[in-house]
Amino acid sequence: ETECEATVYEGIRAIKSAFYNLFDYIGRNTSYSVFPLGEQLATEELIQFWSQVFRKRIQMKISLRTLPNISLKETFKKFYRFKYMKIKYTPQKLPIGVFIFKNHVLNVIWGEKPVGFLIKSKENYLRWQNFFEEQWAKSIA
Repeated sequence: ETECEATVYEGIRAIKSAFYNLFDYIGRNTSYSVFPLGEQLATEELIQFWSQVFRKRIQMKISLRTLPNISLKETFKKFYRFKYMKIKYTPQKLPIGVFIFKNHVLNVIWGEKPVGFLIKSKENYLRWQNFFEEQWAKSIA
């Protein structure tokens, strides 16, 4: 029987906590994949959020691959150049706010009160990771 679990995180502090827990779960010198948030990434709130969250990621030497839409290229060049981060751009409109960790997928909806939906499911993780790999192979650096 497959182990499945779902958790809802409400608010910035809760979502930050979810990321810290996921970093601890996957451990040092590992990696994860991201379909990043959209135009909200240029807001001061998110720039600060990611700089705080990524401190722990960088300390743990956790790498990530992210696949933003080409329309976010300038935002990434200006605000999102971090260690252990590979970026490719896509002209496609893909799902946003999807963070793919070992056996977990965290979907973040950023609004007035951000919400994160964490699903622990190996099958769900594998489907998202395979989709990410297909899109990564088709995208440009």
